[in-house]
Amino acid sequence: MLQEEWEIVLAGIEKFMPELPEVQAVVDSLQQLKNNLITNIEIKANVVLPNKEAFTQNVINKKIKTINRRGKGKVKFEVRH
Repeated sequence: MLQEEWEIVLAGIEKFMPELPEVQAVVDSLQQLKNNLITNIEIKANVVLPNKEAFTQNVINKKIKTINRRGKGKVKFEVRH
C-alpha cells in the first residue's frame, strides 16, 4: 500500500505562533476525517506549495490514514491508496 505524508502549515501562522493546546485542538477536531476519501481540494492563494497541481493529483482519491501535530504550527496528514 503506497503511503504519502503531507504537512500543512496552519493558516495565518506568519502573523502569530499558536500555542500548543490550540494546535492540538485543531488536530483533535480533524480526527473525524480519518479514513475518509479525499475527493476535492481547494488551495487558497496564500498557501505556498512547490507544485499545486502535482499535490492535488497525488492526494485526490486517497484516504486519510493519520492526522498528527508536528511542533506548534504544522499538522501532518498521512494518506494511502
